[in-house]
Amino acid sequence: MGYFFYSLKNLILVLLQSHVNLIAKPFIELKDYKMQKNLTIILMILLYSCGGDDSTSPSNESKYHSNDEAFLSQLIESGGIERDTLINRITVESVEISGEEYDRIIEMDLSGLALDNLPSSIGDLQFLEELDLSNNYFSDLPEELCEVYGNGVVLNIEDNLLCDPTTITHCILDQIKVKFEEQNCESVFHDEEFEFIMEFIGANEADTLSEEIFGRVKWDWNENDSTMINNKGQHINRIIEIEWNSMEVDSIHETIQKLKY
Repeated sequence: MGYFFYSLKNLILVLLQSHVNLIAKPFIELKDYKMQKNLTIILMILLYSCGGDDSTSPSNESKYHSNDEAFLSQLIESGGIERDTLINRITVESVEISGEEYDRIIEMDLSGLALDNLPSSIGDLQFLEELDLSNNYFSDLPEELCEVYGNGVVLNIEDNLLCDPTTITHCILDQIKVKFEEQNCESVFHDEEFEFIMEFIGANEADTLSEEIFGRVKWDWNENDSTMINNKGQHINRIIEIEWNSMEVDSIHETIQKLKY
């Protein structure tokens, strides 16, 4: 609205300056040039002193750093989100970089937006302090999120679809430590048995084989065993078979003794 009045005032002022006689004549029949000029000045003052927003120029949008702008653009494209919706969910801090002022994202609430893909450029948000990804459809998250998390970012990933360790980036399992019972999963994994696999991967420095290692483990649950259902009604899967042959591993953690099934 401020921009509208700003443009309207400028248009009227141009007309006043170009057609002094035409504007002045309807109000009073003046032949004296000085009086016509004075009347025009009075009309100009009245236009500036009344009506609408007193802004003298259009409002400026936030000036995001190129890294932040790139992430926002990619998220809007991949998630089908309106820019205004996204902007209303972030908090920025003005930072001076090489003599220029930029808005850097420090907090971002992306909860409940039906997202299933997070751009890898999340790792470029160097000033991020808090990120809420809860209540979406993420079945995996980019490795770059681990870098962000390692910088001390407060992260919420509850109520997603992070249910299958064979499709989840290893650092998400190892560093961020997905709590399957907090995900929208029909079944979860027995804590000690899952930890055994993670320790096996770590002891053998087999991070890059994480998906294959989990893929060679067979899990099951017994519907007649009440201890295999948690308080959220999720099935608790137990390891019943492991096939890690021909994987050139040289260390098996002692917690293998806890694999009772």
